Amino acid sequence: CPTHLRKDCVSGEDRCTMCLRACLRCHGLAEEKHFGESMDGSKVCQKCLAQENRNKIMKNIFEN
Repeated sequence: CPTHLRKDCVSGEDRCTMCLRACLRCHGLAEEKHFGESMDGSKVCQKCLAQENRNKIMKNIFEN
């Protein structure tokens, strides 16, 4: 039913709330397959992982 649907923050698709988990960083909801481990060991969504990687790359560029 529509009351149990939420938008997946990574794919943008509507999904059942029972099939989604919350990202520990941005608190967005996403399917389990859209998660990975961040540098600090926490499980975060692919959007947060991508942001972490961009920040790491930019830091390396400007430190050198």
